Amino acid sequence: MIKLWIGSAALGLAFSAALEGQVKGSCEQAVEANMQAGSQLRMRFQSGDITIAGIDRPRVQFACESSYGGNAKNVSMIFEAGELRVSGAPKNGVRFKIAVPRNTNLFIRSRHGDITISGVTGDKDIELRSGDVTIDAGNPADYKHADVSVWAGNVTATPFGVDRDGLFKTFKRDNPGGKYTMHVRLWTGDGTLR
Repeated sequence: MIKLWIGSAALGLAFSAALEGQVKGSCEQAVEANMQAGSQLRMRFQSGDITIAGIDRPRVQFACESSYGGNAKNVSMIFEAGELRVSGAPKNGVRFKIAVPRNTNLFIRSRHGDITISGVTGDKDIELRSGDVTIDAGNPADYKHADVSVWAGNVTATPFGVDRDGLFKTFKRDNPGGKYTMHVRLWTGDGTLR
């Protein structure tokens, strides 16, 4: 009986290690792995348009394709321990499609491109040099802290009653009763919460 339990425990640990191991993919082979709701997902991109959607499964899925005549054949994606690393992306012409559990904390850094997020609750920490960020923010009361800043561009946060354009525009709201935080910083572009 003890040997059976030890064997089962060892098999369970090996299975868990395999689930949390490194998963590789490309634009020709999507990446898919287990990820529990409430986890943090860290992503870093050189460039590309990024669309993130919440799904009702404990899975994360990463796919990409060329767009605008771009060449995506050299794009490599590696997912390990809650972090996606992307390399080989051209300066433009790649579109990333990402599905995450609905309750996921997102950390995103990118140089160029547009980021669109829908159907995802949780913390959002996003910094982008140039491009637009559009987030379905949901209920503003859900956020204990929210801030959006743009060096040159527009800040539109309809749920928070904010609409500002020009240079060095920002807004910040704190709500002690909230649960999540949202931080969006752009150098040039539009930050939109809807």
